[in-house]
Amino acid sequence: MELGRLGVWCSTDSMSSTQAARLAQRIETFGYGALWQPESFGRDVTVLSSWLLANTSSLVVATGIASIYARDAQAAHAAQQGLVEQSDGRFVLGLGVSHAPAVERMRGHDYGKPVAAMRSYLEAMSKSLYLAPPPTTKPPLVIAALGPRMIELAAEMTDGAHKARATARATLGMYLTLPNYRANWQRLGFDDADMDDGGSDRLIDATVAWGDEETLRDRVRAHWQAGASHVCIQPLSPAGFGQFDDHALERMAPGEWCDR
Repeated sequence: MELGRLGVWCSTDSMSSTQAARLAQRIETFGYGALWQPESFGRDVTVLSSWLLANTSSLVVATGIASIYARDAQAAHAAQQGLVEQSDGRFVLGLGVSHAPAVERMRGHDYGKPVAAMRSYLEAMSKSLYLAPPPTTKPPLVIAALGPRMIELAAEMTDGAHKARATARATLGMYLTLPNYRANWQRLGFDDADMDDGGSDRLIDATVAWGDEETLRDRVRAHWQAGASHVCIQPLSPAGFGQFDDHALERMAPGEWCDR
């Protein structure tokens, strides 16, 4: 499967299904290789993926990420096999361990140690039974990896890891409260002061690319130069989380700038 060098990550839960399909079609028309969709407490991300795949012809649709606590390993394996087979190889299953508040308080599950829980889940997937016609190619699988041990697990058992200030703060606010994200920022050299009160300028500038068109492109190029094979952009809108900046989507579309 070829993801291309540039993809888009966005949540479409604030849109109708028809609007989400139209967005996917625009992303495909602009030449992006993939559309990554998160999962929280809106649509089931595998159902959404099926809908988006049915409404596009060449775009890769990926889950970024599907929670391992939202479905058991057998169900995830069946969804992966079926969507890859139905779309002729255009689906990527991305899995993650989510966060303790969402898993325990909202889903009612026990939140296990992240790496151990993910390893157990991947092992169960690998042993799952699937009696329908299988895909003609090996279904790709990636996991969200915030820390070094999860990155090592990604290398061992999967195909890879899925790694302006006012607008940025409005989007980052939720993430700044989640223990897994805070622990990762601490590993990267930030402290509690950087993560409190909406995030320090230093944290915001390191986490969210903002500025003119060329500045944004330079931030994407930096990821490629560091070794990334596929970079996703998430065009943030001052209108709030779940809204989409169509102008940024168009201006950042793959083109000659990707080769410089």
